[in-house]
Amino acid sequence: SLEAAEAVCAFGPRFDVLDGLSGLADQSLIRQEDRNGEPRFGMLETIREFALEQIDASGERETVREAHARFFLGLAEHAAPLLVGPDRADWLDTVETEHDNLRAAIGWAVERGDAEVAFRLLDALWRFWQSRDHLIEGSARAATILAMPGEVSPELKARAHGAAGGLAWWSAQLDLMTSHYRTALEIARTLDDERLLGEAVYNMTFAYSVGHGERTESLALAHEALGIFERLGDDAGRARALWAIGNAYYFGAQFAESVEPFRGALELSTSSGDTFMRSWSLHMLGTAEIRTGALDRAASHLREAIELMRWAGETTGIVIALDDFADLAAVLGDFVRAARLTGAARNLEEATAARLAGTTTVLVQSSMPQSTLSPEEHERYVAEGRALGLEEAIELAVGTCEMLRRPMPA
Repeated sequence: SLEAAEAVCAFGPRFDVLDGLSGLADQSLIRQEDRNGEPRFGMLETIREFALEQIDASGERETVREAHARFFLGLAEHAAPLLVGPDRADWLDTVETEHDNLRAAIGWAVERGDAEVAFRLLDALWRFWQSRDHLIEGSARAATILAMPGEVSPELKARAHGAAGGLAWWSAQLDLMTSHYRTALEIARTLDDERLLGEAVYNMTFAYSVGHGERTESLALAHEALGIFERLGDDAGRARALWAIGNAYYFGAQFAESVEPFRGALELSTSSGDTFMRSWSLHMLGTAEIRTGALDRAASHLREAIELMRWAGETTGIVIALDDFADLAAVLGDFVRAARLTGAARNLEEATAARLAGTTTVLVQSSMPQSTLSPEEHERYVAEGRALGLEEAIELAVGTCEMLRRPMPA
């Protein structure tokens, strides 16, 4: 972008970057395109190779690379809190647009051995990697960054382990997730930073509600996190803590007890503008309502959840939402639709590496009615679901809601 070019190229003799770019464009040495009404500049690979030779000859390559890395670190850290807010979709798109520049920034930090920049980029980017189908890349970069030599502050180390734990959670690497979250919590308990502690305590709930199935420990941690966020007056944090309380009950098969915490999480995430947690509160509230027989409310909540995920382009979340609708279809007696949605979910799960979906579904599958399809029929419809495109699968899912307008099968 012009802003990035002006930041990265503002070195040496003073000159007008825009004039320089215009001159290069006039000579077809760079290309300009408009994206969302803003100009962006790029060049052909052969021109880029020549340009790199010139900057090497000038002795200024490292100066420019560092300026580039620090500009995009600033962009990533500015975007990070906005990736869950009201403009979530736009900011995810922005980071997606700059992903190659951000990759280059990480590459420079690792090559240069600048652990602080690398750790900060990991902390800032992990939610983007999770949301936009980059789990494999994000997990690999997290492993590389955390293995770097060099000291960083305890706070930054805790945040980086929290980020790596989040990537491991979504990849269903539960032991690795637990290890990262435990490290983050151990560090946080030594620091005078209540917000960091609240996040670390909240994250650790996942190790017990799903990872080890220990509801008592998960509830204790969730209530501790809730108390911290209440002291801070942090409604978004309170929403996450209530969601964690709901998870502890839900994955302990206490579905009725999970409804109220999920409803509280939905109200707080809505009022705080956290659209990410709103979608996940809708998802968990809807699945709990399926299992408590409130099917109309479940359908409404699940439909809003998948539409929010579709709006944000959160394909890793859509995997789980498809499983939600498969459960709803099964309860409504449409086992053909349920099998097709299961196939679509498994296909998307494999494409995104978001293996969390299959892991959490298995934990509560015993609460679902048994299919009346033969094994051969089930596999045929699962295969049909696997062949669906993403939009086709979403439309099949939301179409489940129409079944509630028809008489239930005898």
